[in-house]
Amino acid sequence: MSRSIGEAAGGSTSIAGSITAVASAAHATTSALGEADASMSELTRVAGELRDVVARFRV
Repeated sequence: MSRSIGEAAGGSTSIAGSITAVASAAHATTSALGEADASMSELTRVAGELRDVVARFRV
């Protein structure tokens, strides 16, 4: 019985470690998505400026 309790405790520790790893990965993904969103906003702004410059260009 004590062996079963020890195995259950070891399993619980393994599960807790896995949950921590998933939480860490989720945090990193959220951070990366925030950076991607900021980059897309900047790209949209620059594309608008480029469109305005090209619209004024005459040959």
